[in-house]
Amino acid sequence: MFKIKTYNKISKIGLQVFDDKYTVGDEVDNADGAIVRSAALHDVEFPESLKYIGSDAFNGALFNAVKLPKTLICIGQAAFRSSALREIVIPKTVEDIGTWAFMDSEKLESITIENA
Repeated sequence: MFKIKTYNKISKIGLQVFDDKYTVGDEVDNADGAIVRSAALHDVEFPESLKYIGSDAFNGALFNAVKLPKTLICIGQAAFRSSALREIVIPKTVEDIGTWAFMDSEKLESITIENA
């Protein structure tokens, strides 16, 4: 069973693509992954259990900085593409960063990868 936390009130109709292997919703605790509905998300607090940020999850998001949890293993393809992100610290637990993860994030000034 995978737990997916949603942000910005994703329609239940849109969540019907997930089968019974997933628990999905905005009240999910100890999430394995996250998805977002709109670019108007300014503040996000990732759960400490988060392991995966999916492809295009925060494409175009307007937040300036995010704190990624120490449990994160993967940042998906184009996860933060075209975002307003200015800085990000990537935990040493991250094993994979997808292609174009930060592409077209023109305000991005700093990417720090923690020492392994």
